[in-house]
Amino acid sequence: MKIYQYIVPTVLFLGGITAACTDSWDEHYSKKESAIVGNVEMEISDLPATNYLQAASEYSSMYGLLEETGLLEQLNAQSLPYTLFVVNNTEATASGVAEKGLRASAEEAPVSEAEFLAKGHITTASVAPSSLQDGQRLKMWNGKYVEVTTQDALTGQERIAFNGAVVKKVIKTSDAYIYELE
Repeated sequence: MKIYQYIVPTVLFLGGITAACTDSWDEHYSKKESAIVGNVEMEISDLPATNYLQAASEYSSMYGLLEETGLLEQLNAQSLPYTLFVVNNTEATASGVAEKGLRASAEEAPVSEAEFLAKGHITTASVAPSSLQDGQRLKMWNGKYVEVTTQDALTGQERIAFNGAVVKKVIKTSDAYIYELE
């Protein structure tokens, strides 16, 4: 009779452990997750931002712009978190980029239009969507400021926009936030 006192709890214990060990662990802790935060799709990836852009075919033109202007190396070299604004290939080709000499200020060297445009998509502040405030300004690498709006002025509906460009998707990578703009 005493043997049942030890066998029954042991069998129940082993049955509980066996039931707890399933393959859902990998599904729950996957490397890439997607969710809806507010009205914006949020994706989480453990890749660095530059590797994510390189792997994502819909952002190949933005990756090419960063690579062409040499900003890709600067992003990889810095150890600070940052924020990138990107557009998909369709939007990028619609805007077009021509090579022209610009001058940000009298003491700086001439900057090509492509480099000025690329620097206008990067800021050294890692800004989570939850920390954005209406009227907040972010200084971009080209020296210009971008204004944040969190509500549509006409409808009052919550949305995130930078200088009027509405955010379609937010990607949180290991070293940056990437905002896909319309």
